Amino acid sequence: MSIKFKAYYTPKPNGRKGMRLTHARAISRGTYNLEKVCRLISERSAVSSAEVKSVLDSFAWVVELALEDGCHI
Repeated sequence: MSIKFKAYYTPKPNGRKGMRLTHARAISRGTYNLEKVCRLISERSAVSSAEVKSVLDSFAWVVELALEDGCHI
């Protein structure tokens, strides 16, 4: 599956002069919410969607804790 992009003009801070530059941004095809992620993982494993959600919630908590402590993840 390919990624679709759209070209945008890069803003010039403080009214700088010169060529107008462009940059690409990927176009999103949608959003996966936590329930969909849990269901998809559950469908290809032996654990329930509720168990997957529990692990992901705990993972997010540990990531937040590590970042608050100034650590890399």
